[in-house]
Amino acid sequence: MKTVTLYVRRNCGLCRLAREVVSRVREQHPFVFEERDVDRDLAQEDPRKSPYALDIPVIELDGEVVFKHEVSAEALARLVSGTGDA
Repeated sequence: MKTVTLYVRRNCGLCRLAREVVSRVREQHPFVFEERDVDRDLAQEDPRKSPYALDIPVIELDGEVVFKHEVSAEALARLVSGTGDA
């Protein structure tokens, strides 16, 4: 089963929208979902050291970045179902 990881930050409107898209896609195309807070989980000492400090939200599929800033529900569905590219 594929794994989708969503990198977010608190009080991020784009992150909230991305989470909603990921949730909708997951209802139709099951996958493992992980959410990581770039400030808390990835850069506890210095948030600027996070690899996605300026790019959130970021969505990875099986460890590969497939979206930054915005996510397309249709493209994500194709990727997690294995029927196409983003």
